[in-house]
Formats: sequence, structure tokens, C-alpha cells
Amino acid sequence: MRILFVAVLLTACSGDFEDDTLSASEDELTASSQFNHDGVSHHAQKVGLKHQNAPLRDIDGKPIGKTVSGSTIRMEGLEAVSSSIGTLYYTWGDGQPSGHILASDLSSAPGIDVGSRAGNGEKCNTTTKSYWVRPQHIEGDLRYIGPHTGDSYSFKWYGTPGDPIDDYTYVSWSWIVKVGGGIVRAIVHKDDVFYPCTVKSITSHSVATPGWVKVVYGMVQSNGHHYYGWLVHSHQYNGGATVMHVALRSL
Repeated sequence: MRILFVAVLLTACSGDFEDDTLSASEDELTASSQFNHDGVSHHAQKVGLKHQNAPLRDIDGKPIGKTVSGSTIRMEGLEAVSSSIGTLYYTWGDGQPSGHILASDLSSAPGIDVGSRAGNGEKCNTTTKSYWVRPQHIEGDLRYIGPHTGDSYSFKWYGTPGDPIDDYTYVSWSWIVKVGGGIVRAIVHKDDVFYPCTVKSITSHSVATPGWVKVVYGMVQSNGHHYYGWLVHSHQYNGGATVMHVALRSL
């Protein structure tokens, strides 16, 4: 079973469910800045494939319906993930899909640099609430300004990044308001389970079409190991209804 513990300050809103705030008061919630720091880098490197093609997976080893190919692929060197089917590493774009890949599909393991995480991915305190993850499309013209480059980027990659495959989404080491924000730590699938904890959410407003995206901090559990990061909780587009990216499972 894949379980994601999520840090979130939730407010009542329309969508799959209505959710009240956590029992803790605003003053009792941990500041999001304690879990969101500048400076994450990919620690990118080229690694060979054992075969011409290899399937990409979520953090528990489940295929996401995409593959990578070629003699070498670009890898992130931030951590090794222990899944139920073996050790996974993360491959990052470079003209190909992104996702976790089995160590057994690689000719060698990428080098890991813990310092490239810049202090992100730390443990949070959970509550008893739980949610189903329900990835939703985010409109491409909801955009933000990267704090390092000053360029405009779309929020859509944090909704259903595998479009037209729409049943998985990203958990990031840090959020896009920070330098290096938005680098992926984990892929999670529809109907994975989330448990909130008492950390304030972050709401980022679009600089193009009006709207916003709210993210929450939490932990994905795979094969008994815990991996923390930021996940989209909900978004709103051009004054419309709030679209929930999680659904209430239990109180």
C-alpha cells in the first residue's frame, strides 16, 4: 500500500468534498517556511540503460504508462527510493518523460548528493485525517514567475503531468516560490492515501489568467520508508469553482 502523509491547513471549498480546518489553531500550525527552502538542485548526471527501453514508475514501483529509451538518460542524484519491487531512482526529462526507474534497468547507479536537497524533505507531525489523492488537470495559462530566472512557467505540470495519462501527479522537494522549487521527489497515483499534519499550506497566485494553486506538505510511504514533499491540494481557475486534488477518506 502507498500512503502519503500530508501537512495542510484546509479550508471549506467546493469540489469532491467540503473539509473544515484542522483542530489546531492558526498559531499552532508550523510555518511552511520550515519545510520549504531555497537551493534544491537536480544533481543531474548521465547514466546508461541496460536495454534500449525501460518503463517509468511511481514511488511504489507501479508503471505510469511511459518509457525512456536510448543508450543513456539524464538522472537526478538526490536519493535512492526503496520500493516493494526494488531500488528506484528518478530520471528527469531531457526530451523524454520523467519518472522513477528501477536500478536493475540501469547500467550503474547515479551518484547521490544529499546536500543538493538543501535541507528539504524533513519529517512533519501527522494527524488522524486521511484523503485519497485525485489528480486533476490544471489549466496551462495559470502561471508563476520563477524566483531565480524571472521567467514565466505553467502550473499545469503539478496537476496531471503525464497528459493524456491523468492518474498520477508529483510530490516536490520544495515549492515554486523558492529557488529550485518544484523539483520532483515522488510520483503518486490516483487513490493513494494521504494523512494531514499541522503545517501551513502555501497558496500561489497566477500571474496570467486569474487563479491560484494551493499545495500541502506531507509524506509518501513506500515499502515502509517515508518520503516528504509538497503536493497540490486544490486550485481555482478564472473565478470558477475550487477544484480539489484530494478527496476526504476519513476524519
